[in-house]
Amino acid sequence: GSIDSANSLRQLVHRLRRALPAGVTLESEDGRLSWRPADAVVAEDGALEALLARARREVGDARLATIEAALGLASHGPYLPGADGEAAGERRALLSGRVAEALREHAAALLAAGRAARAAASAREAVAAEPYREDGWRLLMRARAAAEGPAAAVEPFLECREALAELGLQPSGETVALLDRLRDGTATAR
Repeated sequence: GSIDSANSLRQLVHRLRRALPAGVTLESEDGRLSWRPADAVVAEDGALEALLARARREVGDARLATIEAALGLASHGPYLPGADGEAAGERRALLSGRVAEALREHAAALLAAGRAARAAASAREAVAAEPYREDGWRLLMRARAAAEGPAAAVEPFLECREALAELGLQPSGETVALLDRLRDGTATAR
């Protein structure tokens, strides 16, 4: 919207070049700007995906720490929140799904490590992100039962039933059976 857009662009490129770390250059070719080396600048979405990929290869505390680092990046907010384009919307949706999956993995890892209260908090975030995924609700039921006792599994079950009812669905037999096992004490919460 500037009166002198070419000058504004030159100023932007000049400032960008000054801000680059040593060994990284900004080059123009055929009207396009690019970094050299090409992988010198990594956006948070790329770093998030790299962390999630690394977590899939790790186990135990290392995996938990990597997932937490990824969730820390995700906590900065959605991908390009001000962009309304189709590509940005698709990327936002893809990353949102991956973050919800990471939240479920985080909750499961915390539950396995005996940190039930933290697992319940992470599972709660996962069901908030994807309220129609029963695996998230089952995870929340197990975490709440482990943290607060078997009766605590009832509330998330009822919330799950309410969320699914919005779609004209009911909890699966697996979810109902888990509730019964948790209340009877025949299933371990983990």
